[in-house]
Amino acid sequence: MRWTSASTQWTLNVACLAVAIFALRQVTGSTKKDATPDLAPGSVLGLIGVDWSASDCTLVIAVRPGCGWCTASASFYRELQHLSSNSNLHLLAISPDGVGATRDYLDSLGVRIADVRQVDFEPVGIEATPTLVSVNQKGRITRLWVGKLSPEKEREVFASAKLR
Repeated sequence: MRWTSASTQWTLNVACLAVAIFALRQVTGSTKKDATPDLAPGSVLGLIGVDWSASDCTLVIAVRPGCGWCTASASFYRELQHLSSNSNLHLLAISPDGVGATRDYLDSLGVRIADVRQVDFEPVGIEATPTLVSVNQKGRITRLWVGKLSPEKEREVFASAKLR
């Protein structure tokens, strides 16, 4: 069989396309599956050193200092903090920005959460702030919410945490 210029070009194009598709699948497939777990009800929240069994429910609040949606949610966080003081709800604030910076940020919003930890969001599966994750005594996610919540979604959080 004699190769012409057009058939050679076509073969090289198909080969390059196949290699590109294979490489893309390797990169995008392994990044999502291996590095970032799915944050979904029923899965275990991968935070090290949290005693989930110490409370009936733990509400993990993922924030970042300077996050506009987190700042806009401050009154909701203050209400959570107030209602949780008379319950068996554990509030846990996490941020990749360091405990001091996160505590200062929350304090500036009038939100006093005793348990603040520095956590790299990517390995945990958190992709946006604010994210709220309700976790049971076995460390399993029962519910989650992302972004600034509507009043209806805020009521869902209160109900999930048995605060109302």
